[in-house]
Amino acid sequence: MSVVFGGLMLGQVLPRVISGALTSFTSWRNVYWAALGLQFLLLGLLWLFFPDYPSNNANSSTSPVQLLWRVVRLAFTEPILAYGCIVSLLSNAAMSSFWTTLTALLASDPFGFSSLQIGLFSLTAIDPVVLVPLYSSFVVEHVATYLAASIALICGIAGVAVGTFTGTFSLVGLVFQALAIDFGVDSTSIAYRSAIYDAVPRGGE
Repeated sequence: MSVVFGGLMLGQVLPRVISGALTSFTSWRNVYWAALGLQFLLLGLLWLFFPDYPSNNANSSTSPVQLLWRVVRLAFTEPILAYGCIVSLLSNAAMSSFWTTLTALLASDPFGFSSLQIGLFSLTAIDPVVLVPLYSSFVVEHVATYLAASIALICGIAGVAVGTFTGTFSLVGLVFQALAIDFGVDSTSIAYRSAIYDAVPRGGE
């Protein structure tokens, strides 16, 4: 699961670099046209190559409404799911706030980065692709979920603290925050997802 999650993170990092390059050499509107074309390309690839597995519950009479209600019920019957949702919501809000406002910070003084440089800075967030699977193998699988999640959250909080006090004038502080917050948030998500899958392997059936 951590490898798949790392691939998803890579899918978030690379578009930042590509969009920065497109904005530097062409109109910023071309970013949207490129995104539209890639979406249609992805749709075509999925249509052609995605395997058509038979349903595991072909004879099930469960309606879509019942499935949605089951999700709501799990939030009250499985505490680990509720904790994981709350922690993931707050930690991802912190990470999204950082990356959303980072563009304006890097483009202003004292950094004055171009769109291409800002896009390349996003490569600092590639560390979860390598580190999160290692953290999952050596920590998440061998300690309690709360301990694994707490260690990861402390890393993220440390990154936010360093970036808050040094990020306005030091590029090193921003790099450290990018590394720490991405690793912390992604590792926390992996820890809780593993625990949720163990507690509810078939979605509460």
